[in-house]
Amino acid sequence: MSILDMSDALTDFTQAVTLSKVTSFTVDFEDFEECEDSTIQAVIQPAQKEDLNIGNVDWSKSYILIHSTDLFSINDIVTWQGVKYKVITRGNFNDYCYYEGIGEQVK
Repeated sequence: MSILDMSDALTDFTQAVTLSKVTSFTVDFEDFEECEDSTIQAVIQPAQKEDLNIGNVDWSKSYILIHSTDLFSINDIVTWQGVKYKVITRGNFNDYCYYEGIGEQVK
């Protein structure tokens, strides 16, 4: 049960972005990765590196803040404005009907 549904605040600002779920597996001692793409609605904004509360900020990469009512996970890839970002943190605000996370540019 949600405490306060904040998802309506996001809907006016969402845009379609590509979410790639990468699954790793091993067959006969050989590693494989499988990628499944989907489209989610999210509010994306550039993150200020100085404001990030993560252990190791790579100053050569850019970071984004992701807010979505669609579920995404750590290690998923979000493509925004042609740039791929790996989700490195995800906060579960499910009580408020949305998720938020930080994406790190994939080079």
